[in-house]
Amino acid sequence: MSRALIWGAALLALIKISLAAVFPVFGDEAYYIFWGSHPAGGYYDLPPMVGWWLALLTQFSLNPLWLRIFNLLTAFLVALGLYEITLPLLGKSRAPMASLLFLFLPLPFLTVISFPDVPLLLFGFLSSLLFFKGVQNSKLRFSPEVFLSGSLWGAAFLSKYFAVFLLPAFVIWFALVQGRRMRDVFLFALGATPFVFQHLWWNRNHCWANFVFNLITRQKVYEGSVYQTFGFFLVYLVLVGGPILLSVTQFRNTSFSTDSGYESISLKRLRTFFLLLWLIPILIFAVTALLGRGQGLHWLLYLTPYFVGWSVLFYSEARIRFAVYFSGVLSGTLGLFMIMAFLFPDSMLSHFFKGQRAFEFQLLSHPQAFVTEIKPELEGVSEVFLGGYTLAAEFDDVFRRFDQKIPVSVWAEGSRFGRVFDWTSDLSTLEGKRIAILTAGPFFPGERQHYFSSLRTLKKEFRGAPYTLAIGESFQAKKYQNEVIRPAIEKYYPDFLGGACSLKENVDAH
Repeated sequence: MSRALIWGAALLALIKISLAAVFPVFGDEAYYIFWGSHPAGGYYDLPPMVGWWLALLTQFSLNPLWLRIFNLLTAFLVALGLYEITLPLLGKSRAPMASLLFLFLPLPFLTVISFPDVPLLLFGFLSSLLFFKGVQNSKLRFSPEVFLSGSLWGAAFLSKYFAVFLLPAFVIWFALVQGRRMRDVFLFALGATPFVFQHLWWNRNHCWANFVFNLITRQKVYEGSVYQTFGFFLVYLVLVGGPILLSVTQFRNTSFSTDSGYESISLKRLRTFFLLLWLIPILIFAVTALLGRGQGLHWLLYLTPYFVGWSVLFYSEARIRFAVYFSGVLSGTLGLFMIMAFLFPDSMLSHFFKGQRAFEFQLLSHPQAFVTEIKPELEGVSEVFLGGYTLAAEFDDVFRRFDQKIPVSVWAEGSRFGRVFDWTSDLSTLEGKRIAILTAGPFFPGERQHYFSSLRTLKKEFRGAPYTLAIGESFQAKKYQNEVIRPAIEKYYPDFLGGACSLKENVDAH
C-alpha cells in the first residue's frame, strides 16, 4: 500500500474512534446496555448475545467508548478475515486494499453503537470463512475448522436469528464441492448444538418469550410498505455498492489477474461462496418485504463483507484502489459531520426534536445536568417507572453513569417491545414503598391515583423540554400487578409449546 493510503487509514481510524466516543447512548443501544447490566440466560425480544457481549464491559465502566470497544474490534477482525481469505488470490498488493474497502464503506464505518447485528457480523463471517476452508480442505478424520465453524455459527444464532439465512448458502456450496464428506455436516452440527440447545432450554423455561415475540406477537402488525422497503434496499446498495460500481466506470479497460499460482477453480469457488452468502439472504429479505414485513438498514450489515469479497475478486488493483479512496473520503466526511453535530448538539440538532422527543434529546445531550437537577426529587424513591422501554433504558444508563443507582421499570402495559422489565422488576418488593413515575408524554393522574395513598404530580421542564414527574406514596403493588400486569402477561405470553412460564406463576402467586 502507498504511504498516502496508510496515513488515510490512520486518520479514518481516529475519526471512527472519536465518533464512538461522542455518539450518545440512546434508544435500543441503551436497552441492550440494560441487558448487559442484568446478565441472564436470555431476554425477551432477541437472543442474548449482545447482552453477554456487553455484560463484561458494564462491570468496569459505562463510558460510551469503552462499551463500544468490541464494535471497533469487530470491524478490524472482519477486515483481517477478508485479507486472509483473499491473500492467496489477490496477492500482497490487492488483499490489504480489499480489507480496507470493507472498513471504509459507510455502513461498516459508521456502525459504532452496540446492537445485535455487530456480533452477528463477527461470528457469522468467521463461521463462513472456516466453513469454506474446512469443507474444501477436509482431509482429516476430525476437521477442527468445520467444528469451530459450527460453534461460531451457534454464537451468530445467539446474536440474531438472521444467522439461519446463511445455512442455505452453506448447504448449496457444500453440495458443489467435490470430495466433500458427510462427516463435515455432523461436525458442524456438533459445534452448533450447545448454543442452540441453550437457547431452546432457556426459552422453554421462560414462556418461550423469543419465539412468541418473533413468530406471533411481532407478526400481528403490518410494519412497512413495499416502497419503504425498496428505499432501504436502495440506500444499502448506494452505501455498499456505489463506490465499488463507480470504480468500474473509471477503469473499464483494466482486467483482473491473480498474483499467485492458484488455479482459476479456487477463484471461482470463493466467488460463488461469497455470492451465495450475500444473495440468498437478500432475496429472503426481499420476499418478506413483499409480505409487508418492515426492514431495517442495519439488518444488512452482516452481509456486507460477502458483497465486498465477491466484488474485489473481479477487480484489478486500480479499481479497488479507486473504490477505497472514494469510500474513505465519503465516510470520513460523514464521520466528521456527525462528530461536530454531537459535540454541538444544541446548535446543530435540537431543532430536529420536538414534542416528546425534545425531553429525550435534552436528557441525552446534558445527562449530568439532568441527574443533578432531579436527584433531590427522587429522595427515598424505591423505583422509577418510565413511559416506555427506551426511555427507561436511557434513564437507567444516565443515572448509573453518574453513580446514581435506582431501579427502573415501565409503567402499565408498555408495548409489545422491550418487555425485559417483566423479569427485572420485582413488584413484590415494592408494596407500600414510595414510587416515582416520569413521562415526557401525556400524563393522566386519575389513571394512577388509586394505586397510591397519595400522588403528587409535578409539571417540570429541563432545558425548555417539558416532562412530568409524579411521586406516589404507599404503592399498592399487588393491586397494580393484578389489574395491569396480569392482562399484559396473558396478552404477550400466550401458551406456546407447553414449557414453564415463571411470569404467569408469579402473577398467580400474588
